[in-house]
Amino acid sequence: MAAERIGMSLQGARIAIQGLGNVGSAAAELFAEEGSRLVAVQDHTGTIINEGGFDVPKLLEHVQRHGGVGGFEGAESAPWKTSG
Repeated sequence: MAAERIGMSLQGARIAIQGLGNVGSAAAELFAEEGSRLVAVQDHTGTIINEGGFDVPKLLEHVQRHGGVGGFEGAESAPWKTSG
């Protein structure tokens, strides 16, 4: 990862991702493997937050089943939504 090249530890880092398509889902998995916490995600179905961090495999499964992050249990919905 690029962070390793510059000597930056991702352990405990708080991460927000825009979208969980091909790129976003791969990024979420890689960050989680490095010990980061995914705490916010936004896509066309809404914005969800969990300060404790999401269970990434469960979140990705939800996105596959429902087409987006909206309605994911264990998350707080932000009071805003993307346009579209």
